[in-house]
Amino acid sequence: MAMKAMYNAGAQLSLGELNKNITKAGKALARVSSGMRIIGAQDDDSASFAISEKMREQIRSLLQDNQNVQNGSSMIKVAERGIDQIIQLLDHMKQLAIDAANDSNTDEDRRTLQKEFDSRMSTINDIVIGTEYNGKRLLDGTRAKRKITSAEGEIIPPERILHGGETIPEDDEGVYMLARDCTGTITVNAHNIKFVQEDPSTPLNNVKIISPEDGNANMWIKDLNITNTNGESVIRFRGTGNVLTFEGSSELKHNSSRPTEAIVYVGEGLTLEGTGNLAVKAYGSSMTSTAIGIDASEKTYSGSYESMRIDSYITVNSGNYDLYVERGGGCIGGADNSYFVGDIKIAGGNIKAVANHGSAIGCGSYGSRYDLGDWLDGTITIGDGANITAKSTNGAGIGAGSEASLTDPGYVYISEQAQISATGAKTSQYTDRQKEFYYGQRGTIVDVEFQDSIPVERNPSGVEDPDDSETSTTELYEGNPLWIQHGTQSGQRIHVYINSMRTEALGIDDAEVITRDKALDAIAKVDAALEYALNEATTQGAYLQRLEFTDSNVTIMGENVQQAESTIRDADMAREMTEYTKYNILTQSSQAMLAQANQNQSSILSLLQ
Repeated sequence: MAMKAMYNAGAQLSLGELNKNITKAGKALARVSSGMRIIGAQDDDSASFAISEKMREQIRSLLQDNQNVQNGSSMIKVAERGIDQIIQLLDHMKQLAIDAANDSNTDEDRRTLQKEFDSRMSTINDIVIGTEYNGKRLLDGTRAKRKITSAEGEIIPPERILHGGETIPEDDEGVYMLARDCTGTITVNAHNIKFVQEDPSTPLNNVKIISPEDGNANMWIKDLNITNTNGESVIRFRGTGNVLTFEGSSELKHNSSRPTEAIVYVGEGLTLEGTGNLAVKAYGSSMTSTAIGIDASEKTYSGSYESMRIDSYITVNSGNYDLYVERGGGCIGGADNSYFVGDIKIAGGNIKAVANHGSAIGCGSYGSRYDLGDWLDGTITIGDGANITAKSTNGAGIGAGSEASLTDPGYVYISEQAQISATGAKTSQYTDRQKEFYYGQRGTIVDVEFQDSIPVERNPSGVEDPDDSETSTTELYEGNPLWIQHGTQSGQRIHVYINSMRTEALGIDDAEVITRDKALDAIAKVDAALEYALNEATTQGAYLQRLEFTDSNVTIMGENVQQAESTIRDADMAREMTEYTKYNILTQSSQAMLAQANQNQSSILSLLQ
């Protein structure tokens, strides 16, 4: 071996091995001291660490599931005991009724029995009010399983009760109900659909209904009450040939600072008609979409105008409309910074439309974005049967929005028989001709004919009305159940229904024992009430049994996942202690060899002696 002073190869080799052994001994020591084979993501087996962490999250979730099930069982036991008390009271009431039916009693005796009978009835209602868990009343019927019907009395099967996030298949036409908790997007692939709402008195929030992509949608709505705060459409049509028919009274709203999507988006063509009332109102402090029309900033100019032109149309045949847009959009047609490329035809209907910067019927306001401005590239044709009140604070009643250039404006044709009241602002930006067409004047008086209207094919599949005949024999389905979450996924839950135990639900609220005949009638009513209460007690007992099995299942799942996680993560202590001992010895050996390598270099000094 050459004698070198500048580079000590033996020492460098020994030092490298020493560092390796120290690292490996440290890992082995950490595993022995912690009892885990994988300590963190920086370990060699980072994939196993990720799998183990997912399992730990599942274990924690299962522990909470177990607690949920136990809390749910406690809640149901509270309800069950309240029902047991009611059953005992009904037993006593039956005894009183049987006693009163016996002619051994005088009228005075029966009056005394009636007082006790009434007292038991009051106690039942007291139990109903007092039976609660964590502030939730359990027996007052708010958690009842009940028959869900539309306003027309159709029974809606459970698969057609929508909570949000559903997709309606193409071949599943009929009546669908928006449940009380419905929120999110509903994608419709069927072409003949009717939507009703479980509780129209309370508005649903952020519900978005999207029609089939290929158009030709025939959609019915009745008594919908929806307010979107996310600025998205309530109903969004796609393609052409769409028809929206409304019955009853529906109210569709935006309540957002920047609602950029039209409340009712018309796609490439929509016909509206109905026998009811449709209120569509957009509130927003910034750029606003239209009530019925296209989105804000849609079809904005970028290069060639023809390259971005998409023809659309809106036809109104009948119905009563209450339309309002707070900011830049129009009520029917264009929105803020948008171009409505197509015709608006109003054959009939009673329309009240109020806008601010956009026109009530026509285009939205211009936001000083492009020289083209916001225009209606098409015609507005108003027929004999139309009764229109159109008002805009800064734009036209019918035609242009505020600040629009209108270099190629559309035209307004109004039938002599149409009832029109249109008012709007007048600015120097408009020519006299445009003022005449767009600001409350009669426009061009013509004998309007709709022979050139875009034809609308009603019910292309031949279905005249959504078919709900298959649901005519359906029994109880839905309600407002208690949810007991028992799994790690959102859909793993048990719905617990508890029917009302009030005297009205029991059918005994009008029972009396004041006379013999009434006492005989009371016996029958109390018998029916006992049957009802016993059935409810059995139902709650079945829930408890299910929760008992669920508790056992969750516990077993937790044990299995824990065992699997232990296999991945826990250290084999005997092996790790052997590894630690080995690398500890190697570390000491490396230190000794490093000392020897350094000692060997000192022999160079002997050459100087």
